[in-house]
Amino acid sequence: MRMNFIIISISSIVIIGIISLLTSEQKTEHVVQNESEINFAKHFQIYKNSTEYILVDSAQRKFDSDLLKIPVNRMVLFSSTHAAFLDRLNQTEKIVGIAWAGSYDWYITSIKNGFEEKTITDIGTANNPNYDVITSLEPDLVLLVGGTGMWETHAKKLDELGINYVVVSEWMEKDSIGKFEWIRFFGFLTGVYNSGTEIFEDSKRNVENILQKTKNDKKPNFLWGGVFNGIAFVPRTDTYAANAISDVNANNAFSDLNGTGSAQISLEELLVRGKNSQIMVYTGGFINNTNQITSQYPILAKLRPIQECNVYSFEPWYWQQADEYSAFMTDMAAIVHPEEFSDYQLQLFKKAECS
Repeated sequence: MRMNFIIISISSIVIIGIISLLTSEQKTEHVVQNESEINFAKHFQIYKNSTEYILVDSAQRKFDSDLLKIPVNRMVLFSSTHAAFLDRLNQTEKIVGIAWAGSYDWYITSIKNGFEEKTITDIGTANNPNYDVITSLEPDLVLLVGGTGMWETHAKKLDELGINYVVVSEWMEKDSIGKFEWIRFFGFLTGVYNSGTEIFEDSKRNVENILQKTKNDKKPNFLWGGVFNGIAFVPRTDTYAANAISDVNANNAFSDLNGTGSAQISLEELLVRGKNSQIMVYTGGFINNTNQITSQYPILAKLRPIQECNVYSFEPWYWQQADEYSAFMTDMAAIVHPEEFSDYQLQLFKKAECS
């Protein structure tokens, strides 16, 4: 499984004036855009003109029915998070290839079966995909990962091969609800847009009810971060992690780090800033015991959440359940306010044991 633990998010406002600045290859004639139907996500939009829907991807590339045939029946994915949304929509039979597929365990049953039955092919890594394999799969559409600095190179090659693609940046959304609204994007691609919208609205209502339970509770101090090669990475304010902490009524230890993406800080600063935190979500790896942190970085043994045995980590299937907005927010609420969720079993996180 791709170990992408650095929680990074970039906020971008997509408006009609920007969308009109498209490449000359995109069809723009006679398109009259109305207000977007997308309310929370900022890295894609769906409009409807007098005759059809218009999709705008994360690279601000516009697609009408001449440029993108709906439903897409053969898809190649560059991220396991894409597979999660398609699984939620019962559309995984449209997947013919996935990047990194052989590099980690699969927890999505339909995808695991697809590899065993050879209906889904590993296309290599997202950094260095095998274009011969991609071409042999005859995809209708390739889903690239935006915001990584690599998608432009892949896009150029796919243009040379005559293979259509869209750019997907759900991980860059600044809040969890915006990230989850991407299920409408995947529903649109696969011809089940209404189903995607219904799933989104149902989950949104469920989360609103969950957050009502915690809004008047006392706010604990919350530390979210991980360490890679001796450097700590923590979320800035305009990220889905930081906003989730606020949504579940907790104090973010890094609430003064404005901006998007992750901030890099020293272990000493992490220790100072986290000394008053009661809770920690450690994102530097899948851990079962806090000694997996302290054996590598002994200084962090002084962190209060480690001393008080209140550290949480992702479950191995975390990245393959990007569609579980309700589970993510309920887990977060239960971690912060366990007294309100005494009978609840965490789904995407797990509490680390202590030595």
